[in-house]
Amino acid sequence: KFGKYDLDDEKVQGKVLNFLLHRGFSFDIGYKVLKLMKEERK
Repeated sequence: KFGKYDLDDEKVQGKVLNFLLHRGFSFDIGYKVLKLMKEERK
């Protein structure tokens, strides 16, 4: 989990990605951040 988010849930991944995009991150960077967050939890 990332904070209170369950990143294995596709909907949650979309929300996190949208959040990053609104913050001005590119899609590529947002995607990398998501992957990093998922890997850190393992």
